[in-house]
Amino acid sequence: RYPKYDDESLSRYATTSFFFYVVDGIETSSYDEMKTALTSGIPVALAASVPVTRGNEGIDVYADIYGNGYMVHAEKDQMGSTSGMFVVKADGVTVSNLTVRANAVPEDGKIDAATYQAGYCIRYFKFNGRMMRDERIEYCVLENARVTLGFAGAEATVEGCIIRNTSGGGAHIQNSANTFNDVTFRNSVFSNCLSPSNFEYKTNYNGDDTGATPNVAEGDIT
Repeated sequence: RYPKYDDESLSRYATTSFFFYVVDGIETSSYDEMKTALTSGIPVALAASVPVTRGNEGIDVYADIYGNGYMVHAEKDQMGSTSGMFVVKADGVTVSNLTVRANAVPEDGKIDAATYQAGYCIRYFKFNGRMMRDERIEYCVLENARVTLGFAGAEATVEGCIIRNTSGGGAHIQNSANTFNDVTFRNSVFSNCLSPSNFEYKTNYNGDDTGATPNVAEGDIT
């Protein structure tokens, strides 16, 4: 329990603690396997980076996703214009340590955010007429998309994430007469987005159509 070592360079192992986070779910390395698990409410931990299967784009998510530093990625313009690579439809879902790339990087490696006109990385919708609660996106890279994050009726926290390379806003938070959002960003970076955040108001709370879609500066995000 408390081993002693004659070699001083090994003595630190007598006092160092190691912590492991055990996930009650399955390990997966294929898109179809991941989709089957998440749509069935089974958490997944990636064992490899996963390309999106053509003709099978988009996953309805009912369980946690642990990326282990791997990536889920699509080809250029493979996703629909406003299609989410992941669409969360359950409360309390965590997306952790995952890179989600909605469009491939050009062969020459030169990123032009304006060319990424297709796909959202993750979308949240009011589901079955009620707000989505306790959603969390942590330590992820969300990139190369029309918009990385879309919220339309969600309570969510985004922490320690990099959001980059979007032709639209980095995050699209849509409020209307019957939809509101409570989204907190902590220690996250917006890079190479056409606007730091894009708030769309289709209808105000009096039920009048305002038609306004103002861009909100980074300093105004709370």
